[in-house]
Amino acid sequence: MNSVIHQAGAILFRTEHGLNQVLLIRAKKDQGKWIFPKGHVEPGESETDAALRELLEESGMQGKLIGKAGTLEYQNKGRYYKVEYYVYLFEEKISNGEPGRDPQWYPIDVAHRTLSYQSSRDLLIAASKLTGYRSV
Repeated sequence: MNSVIHQAGAILFRTEHGLNQVLLIRAKKDQGKWIFPKGHVEPGESETDAALRELLEESGMQGKLIGKAGTLEYQNKGRYYKVEYYVYLFEEKISNGEPGRDPQWYPIDVAHRTLSYQSSRDLLIAASKLTGYRSV
């Protein structure tokens, strides 16, 4: 049996001009797909620290931890992945993030339609409930 690759991801929310929004980025390998920031958990790193690091690296954003949204497990090219997603509230923009990631803020209902995977849409609904923001 193949070993599981552990990753952590961040679902970042903000309120701008009275509108609740969530941050999406373009996938690294297929820039036509919209996802939440995520990546590998480094040795000795907590999942929440990994999620925050990936959020900063990929989008240039910082956030305050609210809670856990859920877990996704999937297989890609014979490798097994387990991704723990955490919910953050926007604190500040530090940089523009990784080139090609094109971080964008979307109203929650638009983000729900924009996300490329049903599993991500399900996570968005769970994450919205944690924030108290209107879900889709």
